[in-house]
Amino acid sequence: LYVLVLVFWEPIYVACGFTLYLNRRTELEAWDIELTFRRLRQRLLGSAYALLLAGIALVLVLPAGEALADEPAASCPVPFDDPMGPDAERLLSQPLTSKAAQDGITRLLGAAPFENRETVTRWRFGEEEKAEEPSEEDIKGFAEKIEKLLKIGEWWGKLDLVALTVETLLWAALILLIGLLLWRYREWLSIFVGRIGLPQRRVRAMPQQLFGLEIAPESLPDDVAGEAERLWAEHPREALGLLYRALLSRLLHDFRLPLKGSHTEGEVLRLVEGLHNDELSRFSQVLTRHWQNLAYGHRLPPENLKRGICEAWRRLFAQERRA
Repeated sequence: LYVLVLVFWEPIYVACGFTLYLNRRTELEAWDIELTFRRLRQRLLGSAYALLLAGIALVLVLPAGEALADEPAASCPVPFDDPMGPDAERLLSQPLTSKAAQDGITRLLGAAPFENRETVTRWRFGEEEKAEEPSEEDIKGFAEKIEKLLKIGEWWGKLDLVALTVETLLWAALILLIGLLLWRYREWLSIFVGRIGLPQRRVRAMPQQLFGLEIAPESLPDDVAGEAERLWAEHPREALGLLYRALLSRLLHDFRLPLKGSHTEGEVLRLVEGLHNDELSRFSQVLTRHWQNLAYGHRLPPENLKRGICEAWRRLFAQERRA
């Protein structure tokens, strides 16, 4: 699951990082352009202010001309109010009137660099035509199209089963593909899981020796009971040891008892009782008792024990060890 999420998220992560890079570059370049426009505006504003001040100074410095030399006639009454207001033309007998100065300032402010006019030519839609009312033929044609669409919808509804089958096949193919990928890269996945520290199922190592006895299946003869009967007359210790080793090997490999090297004979018997096999439990108790008497007490087993214990072995383990 982690690998699938990583494969899905990696392109998104790279795209987001590249987008952040482009955004930052755009901001930096836009800031350079903005600085250039600011310097241009300051330069143009400085020139505009200079021209405006020059025009105002020109208006104020020019002499009034003949208006300063004429004296008003005593018979001309001074009006208390100007009926034309501030827009009336004054100083008509002078070379520059107030209206002319205002027009000059207006023309100056309307020209570059105070005002830049640009003619733009572009396409535009024509006048909207009035919607015509649909005729009866148009209505009939539209109704026929709707009817055809409904028929197509009914036919498409019959394909639901086919669509469901195709969808099921696609999902099955996807699951099969994922399974094949997991099987193909199982070794890499096992290494990857081990690296990230996920819990793994530990394989329990089976001991090769218990109580100083070799219990590996390879160390035992094919016919354990027959070999024990052959050794019983001259070497009873080796015969009982062989039977006890074979019993421990069977319990460990066939019955899967979790035997350890630290277990005692009594603990092994308690584990055997947990199998709920009465005959096996009785056989294990008898064999363990006689083995302890011989190994620790140096007491030989009775002669009649050989036949009973070997027959019990054959009944319990009819199928001898696999070759």
